[in-house]
Amino acid sequence: MERVDFVEIDREVINISREFFPTVSSAIDNEKVHIQNMDGAEFIKSHKDEFDVVIVDSTDIIGFAKSLFTVEFFKSAKEALKEDGMFVTLSESLHFHKEMVVNVQETMKLVFPVVDLYTAPIATYAGNWWTFSAASNNLSLRDIRRPCIEDTKYYSEEIHRHAFLPDGLYSALMNKTLKW
Repeated sequence: MERVDFVEIDREVINISREFFPTVSSAIDNEKVHIQNMDGAEFIKSHKDEFDVVIVDSTDIIGFAKSLFTVEFFKSAKEALKEDGMFVTLSESLHFHKEMVVNVQETMKLVFPVVDLYTAPIATYAGNWWTFSAASNNLSLRDIRRPCIEDTKYYSEEIHRHAFLPDGLYSALMNKTLKW
């Protein structure tokens, strides 16, 4: 990794993270991390064909954060990615916000040719089963492209393979026939 642009609209979030979550925020002061205190939707507009990965970890998809889930924002993110770049954003709880999850997927499909959904258990978030919408200009998101770094706390090749919804469940979700 050569550079990380860490865009956070509220500088106080970073300060609080340093103070109360030092393990989670331990890399914020790495020389490769460039903190940008501004609106992510505005930041991404000024970058073209520049990023290998764009990761959005915003607040819930309400209020001002809605700007990070629009066709306009997804178009800007797509333009900011290199040809083989990937985009990922949170997309809420599959249990409690199924309609939002579908909406994010449908909106991303208006912009990106490859869109998929992966999940992870996050005990501190409502519903525990959290979703992440991912997109690419041309690469399958389910494929593992290089060996996994061995000292991760959670991620592995097996976790990667099983994080994506099975095809039948994903189809039922997107066809709006999933009952729960």
